[in-house]
Amino acid sequence: MTNSRMLIEGVLAAEPEAFDSFYDLTFPSLYAFAVRETASREEAQRLCREIYEAVLEALPEARGAVAVEAWLLGKAKEAARVFAAGRGRRQTLRVRRPDCVAESATK
Repeated sequence: MTNSRMLIEGVLAAEPEAFDSFYDLTFPSLYAFAVRETASREEAQRLCREIYEAVLEALPEARGAVAVEAWLLGKAKEAARVFAAGRGRRQTLRVRRPDCVAESATK
């Protein structure tokens, strides 16, 4: 059993030390991924939080994964897509002008 598989079992058993070790092991690569996927460190931190939420929710699936690291990256990519879709909606809402401004611009 690999170190990451033992950590997953520990996290699933709600062992605090296992989660701390899992986080310490995975955070550097997940944060680097998040920085590449976002426009700022603040957004990267938010994306990391969403990645960990998705990973922890789906962690039982990792038991059967051949390569835990590949499974983890897949979950990170999935969370990044959801994050980007939500960010796009927020940006679209921010740039919408009120109707009165839009009307005066066309006159």
